[in-house]
Amino acid sequence: MKISMVASSGLGYALPRGSLEEVGLKAAERAFRELAEIGYDGVELSIEEPGRTRALELKRISEGCGVEVPAIGTGLLYAYKGLSLSDANESRRRKAV
Repeated sequence: MKISMVASSGLGYALPRGSLEEVGLKAAERAFRELAEIGYDGVELSIEEPGRTRALELKRISEGCGVEVPAIGTGLLYAYKGLSLSDANESRRRKAV
């Protein structure tokens, strides 16, 4: 069984809000490396704006650290912007996509 950890602020692995610029990529690399060192196989990312994420850079970092990204959580869209795929309002659902 593969085990993954959510990169979260409560564990000291918070990634900056918004897009992952250079500082965010360094934080991601630190989190990936440290979690790999203690035996995790993957890191679930909780990302506010998936469309602005530098996916190829994150892939390079995860491969370099030997961990997978088995899931990307978008709950921050709801927490920070109130957007949800299950919103009763069609316009807000479309924004969530």
